[in-house]
Formats: sequence, structure tokens, C-alpha cells
Amino acid sequence: MNHEAKVIFLRQMMQSVLAETLKVRAAASPSPTSTKYAELMAKIARWQGQLAVFERNLNSQAGLVHKQGASSKARRDFSQRQSHASRLNNIASLRGQALGLADAIVELIEAMTGPDVALSNLIKSIDKLLEGAEDSDLSISPAGQQELTAVIQQADPGGSGGGQPYSPAPTMVTDVITLCIALFILLTRKKG
Repeated sequence: MNHEAKVIFLRQMMQSVLAETLKVRAAASPSPTSTKYAELMAKIARWQGQLAVFERNLNSQAGLVHKQGASSKARRDFSQRQSHASRLNNIASLRGQALGLADAIVELIEAMTGPDVALSNLIKSIDKLLEGAEDSDLSISPAGQQELTAVIQQADPGGSGGGQPYSPAPTMVTDVITLCIALFILLTRKKG
């Protein structure tokens, strides 16, 4: 499957998940003993399975791209470097879309069950997605660092005890973990 087909696949799954979320929020949450609840949980399980397979394939593709890039690093011309960078950018954008889909699935589960179960599922989904990302060369851009810093400052406007302002680490893994903590803070503030 080429990059555009993967983008379309993720977009269609996202639309399906969002449509189900709107249905659940528009009506009362289905009873856990009803057939509608069982059907919806089966759909969620199918989407999570498809997302897990997609994530494994994406991690495999990322490993292949990194291995190919490392093996021919010394004798690459401009077009080969551009191709390698393009493939890395495609993988990064697909990971971002997969994270968005995982978030949408968590929102659907949250609409059905409550925020505590949804938060644990979000953490599990992010952990699965990042399994292959530790060794990758994907780092957050300066614009992404500023955006993440702004989100964290919104979550804690008083600062952390008057210390130095937060600046995110340059790795994707650390940034995602920090984002999860910020989301947790935002979710717990909404409860109170």
C-alpha cells in the first residue's frame, strides 16, 4: 500500500470513529448489557486491531527506511537524500495520523465509559505506537517545540514553583510522554 492509500485508510477509519462518537454523544450512552453496546465494542475492537496491524507495518517500514539510509549514507547523491527524507517525513505524518486515530478511539470509549478508562487506553495506544520510534531519527521541530510548550503553559499557567520555564527535549518519545502528562492534567482539572 502506498503512502496516499495509507492516508486514505486512516482518514476513513477516523471518519467512522468520529461518526460513532457523535452518535453516542447525541443519544444516551448504551447500557453495557445491550446489543448496541456489544456491537459498538466489536467495532472498537476491530478498529483497535486494524490500528495495531497498521502500527506494526509502519514500524517495520520505518526500520527498513532507516536501515537503507544507514547502509548507503556515504555514497548518496542529492536525489537519494531527498527520497530518504521524504520517506521519513511520510512515516512521521502517518504516525501523527495514527496517534490522532488512537485519540479518537479513546474519545469514543470515554463517551461510552468515562475518562479514567479512556486515559488508560490512550496511554496503551501511545506506548504501542512508540515501540518502534525510540531508535528513529524523528525529532520534534522548533515549531512543534513551541506548540508543546504553549500547551503545557496553558495546563500550568503559574509555572512549576517559580522555576525555569519548561523546554521540551528534542526526542519524539519524551515529547509524547510530556504531552500525555499535560493531557492528564487537563483531564483532571475538568473533573474538579
